[in-house]
Amino acid sequence: MLRKSCVYLLAVGLVALVGGVVVRADAPPRPASYELLLRVDPARESLRVSAKILAPVCDGRLNFRLNRVLRVERLKVDGRTVETLDGDTSSTATQRVYTVPCPTRQVEVDYAGEGVLTKDGRNQISPELVELSVYGAWYPLLEGKLYYRVALELDEKFVVAANGTLVKERAGQGIARYSLRSEQPVSDIALVASPAFVRLLPAKATRFEALARSTLPQRSLAHARDAADAVERAAALYREWFGDTEVPVRASVAFSPRPGPLSYARLPLIVVPEAELANSTAQGYPYLPWLMGHEVGHFWWSYAEYTPADDWLNEGLAEYSAAQFVREVYGPDAYTALLKSYRQATAQAGESPAIVETPSDSSWIYANRYAKPALLLDTIERSVGTPRLRAFLAALNRRGASQRRLSRADFNETARTVFDRSNAERLAGCLTVRGWPAECGGQPRTAELSR
Repeated sequence: MLRKSCVYLLAVGLVALVGGVVVRADAPPRPASYELLLRVDPARESLRVSAKILAPVCDGRLNFRLNRVLRVERLKVDGRTVETLDGDTSSTATQRVYTVPCPTRQVEVDYAGEGVLTKDGRNQISPELVELSVYGAWYPLLEGKLYYRVALELDEKFVVAANGTLVKERAGQGIARYSLRSEQPVSDIALVASPAFVRLLPAKATRFEALARSTLPQRSLAHARDAADAVERAAALYREWFGDTEVPVRASVAFSPRPGPLSYARLPLIVVPEAELANSTAQGYPYLPWLMGHEVGHFWWSYAEYTPADDWLNEGLAEYSAAQFVREVYGPDAYTALLKSYRQATAQAGESPAIVETPSDSSWIYANRYAKPALLLDTIERSVGTPRLRAFLAALNRRGASQRRLSRADFNETARTVFDRSNAERLAGCLTVRGWPAECGGQPRTAELSR
C-alpha cells in the first residue's frame, strides 16, 4: 500500500534522439524507449527516480541532462556500473550533462533530490502542489520528441491534469490510480496536481476545462471558467481558418498556485500561474483570452524545432493566431491595442538580432519570436487581404502535418506558392533583418497613434 503523502509515477516513452547522437541526414533515428519509476513525496517535498533508457541510437557516447539538485546514486550501461565521462562542456547552472558510453541495450540511472526544481517555483513538489515538466529536468533529457505511457498513483485528494490522455482506473485506501499516455509525439512529460483544485467547465464545452483552487474569490473562479471558454472559441476559429489538427482539440487549463511568470502549453495541458487570473485586461485588450488564444494556437503551430532558426514559427504563428482571435471576438480596438503592445516591445528591443538569429537565452525572445512575426504577418495581411493570408497559414499547417516538422525553408517556399513575388520576398527578408524597419511592420497604424 502506498503512503497517502506520496505520488508514484511509472512512465514509458519513445524518444527521438538528436543531441549527443550521430543521425543520418536522410532518415530519423530509431526512437529510444524510456522506462521511469518516479516516487514523489509532497509532504517531504522530494522525489526519487529509477530510469531506464532502452536501445538509444548513438555513436560512441550518449548525453543526457538532469537537474543539478538531483543526486545520481547509480549509473549503469548494459548492466555495468560506470562513471560519467569527461569532455562535455554544455552543463548549465541548473542542469548537468551526463556522458556515458553508447549502450547496446540500455542505460540505467537512479537518482533523488529535493522537490523545488526551479528557482521561480515553476516546477516543484509541495503538500499543496505537484508541478513537473521539462523546465525542472526531472527526467533524463534528450533532444527530440517522445511518446510515453504513464501509470500514476496519487493521494486521491489530488486533482490531476497532464499532457496526455488521463484515465482514472481505480481508487482505494486513499490512493487513486491513473493511466496516462501521449496521443502524438510530444516534447515533455508534464503534470500538475493539487488537492485544492476544482474543475470548472464552461457552459457549452465538453472537451475543455479549467482547474483552479476552490478557495479563490468567485471573481477569479469566473475568470478561470472564462479562460476555458476562450480556449474553446479560439479552437473553433482556428479549425475554420487553418484546417484540422493531428489530434482532437481538447484542453485542461491549470491555474497553478505558484510564483513565477511563465505560462506554457504541453497540449492538451495549459499551465498558467494563478496570479494571471487578476489580469483580466492589459493595455486595452483582453489579457486572459489573448493568452489562451496563444496557447491553444500550439495545437496548430508546434512542428518547428526549438532552435533559434525555427522556434519563432511555433511562437510567432501562435501569437498571430491569438491576435486574429482577439480581433474576431473582441473587435478592432482590442486588436489595435495588441498591435501597439507588439510595437512597444520591438522598440524596446532596439537593434536586436534578426528573428532567425535570436539566442534562446536572450532578452529579445518576446520581441523577436512573438511580436515581430505577428507584426510581419499583419503587414502582409494588409497587402494581400485576410483570405489570402489565411490560405497561406492553412497551407503551412497542412505542410507541417504531412512532414511532422516545419522550418524557415518550408515557410518561405509556401509563401512563394501563395503570395506574389514582392510579398514572398518581403516575408523572407524580414526574417533576417536586424532591428525592425517599417516595411516589416515597424510603422504604427494611424489608429495606434491616436490611442
